[in-house]
Amino acid sequence: SFSRYRALLSQSSRAAIYLKGSSDYGALSDVERVQFGAIMDEYLFSYSSLQHRVLEGTFDKVDWNVHLVGLREFLAEPGVADWWMQHKHRFRPGLVSDIEQGDG
Repeated sequence: SFSRYRALLSQSSRAAIYLKGSSDYGALSDVERVQFGAIMDEYLFSYSSLQHRVLEGTFDKVDWNVHLVGLREFLAEPGVADWWMQHKHRFRPGLVSDIEQGDG
């Protein structure tokens, strides 16, 4: 379900906000923060959905771990890390744990 995330980034104005926010979340205007947040929500909720499939046994755990590596690298970007610290409480504790503690 990453297709909605990709669709958001296919729009040049949103891609610019994504790039700006990824490097410096604090540099975004209030409106840009809302837009960046929508992109991030879509991205993280896609991971949440994927994790749910792992828990159901319909997605391979090894593949999940590979996906987590990329997600952790992305969340290490300065602006993304700032956003994550402010918004991670909105995601399932199991997802936050998998991301932050490497329980994948």
